[in-house]
Amino acid sequence: MKSVALFSIFLLLVFQHECATAPPSGTSKLRLMFFQPSMHCLLETRVFEVFHSLMAAVKYSRKHTEGLIKEGDVQPFVKLILGCSLTEKHRMQEIVRFLKLIASDIEDFKGYTVYIGPQRGSMCALISDWVAQSKLVRAAYASLRQINYACATDGFVRFYSKIPPKRNNTDLLNNLASVTISIPSEELYKSLNIFLRQQGWKNIAILYESSELALENEAIGQTIAYLLSNAGDIKLNVILQASVQRDSDPVRIVSGLTVNCHAIFLIAHTSIGGFFLSKVKDMPIFQNGQVAIVIFDPGNVITYDSLRLWKRVLEEEPNIGAAGQSVFLMTGLSSSFGFDMKSEVLNSVGLRG
Repeated sequence: MKSVALFSIFLLLVFQHECATAPPSGTSKLRLMFFQPSMHCLLETRVFEVFHSLMAAVKYSRKHTEGLIKEGDVQPFVKLILGCSLTEKHRMQEIVRFLKLIASDIEDFKGYTVYIGPQRGSMCALISDWVAQSKLVRAAYASLRQINYACATDGFVRFYSKIPPKRNNTDLLNNLASVTISIPSEELYKSLNIFLRQQGWKNIAILYESSELALENEAIGQTIAYLLSNAGDIKLNVILQASVQRDSDPVRIVSGLTVNCHAIFLIAHTSIGGFFLSKVKDMPIFQNGQVAIVIFDPGNVITYDSLRLWKRVLEEEPNIGAAGQSVFLMTGLSSSFGFDMKSEVLNSVGLRG
């Protein structure tokens, strides 16, 4: 409770100087909005500084647009809603109340409103569907947009974009309400299929994090199981699909594999991945190099993000034993960018919890 209170005070002091904490009005042309959850919810909130990254982007745009974007044209708006999941007491009501407040305000605002997010967890579908729902179609056409940067983009589960019902204007740019900018998971599944086949690994166990902050992982696991079992002439065998939680016993789960398992595919937050490795580190199958562990964090697909998170996890739990020698991280980069091990992004520091 103490860390949450201190974090709330910190946000209040910062926001008073750099952004609004109530729906802004006035002459701004663009409003950037996002929710800030409690500090303890996800490891990401202790590594990534979303607010400062947002402000840096705004300042960069002002500097490099030759006067087209001036000070005051862009106004960030952060809403602190304590808690982590929609099931926590009063959190759902707070989110719905805030969304209604935005909806009533959009019609009177002459500029554009862009919702940034949400950050991981059970809010993904709620926010995206809310932005594109028919009741807000006028507002969506007029000024409301969403940029979704973290939630999983699964071709079988979610759409790359959401489009309100068509009006007379058929221009897609005017119809678009919600866009996801993370790497589509389907592209990663293809890479996974090729990787497993090249290694000669045919018997695959799929484990997925099951929690209120990872509601999409089970569906992603089912999609991967389907694709691996039906892609190509030689079928891969998905011998197990099971959930992993903080109170689970990973040793018992792995010991329960009844056939020769070649690889375990773990779909989970990086922190759960670290927890899993710390528990199975001394098992003979990993000491002998018999089984590979492929870890995929759907909300942190970008290579730089993933490595920053793993750096933090290994600082807190450095002893992952022999299991660490069997780990492959499944990440991705845009096709036009290569990976730079010397990049400053890998060394940037976020808020410390």
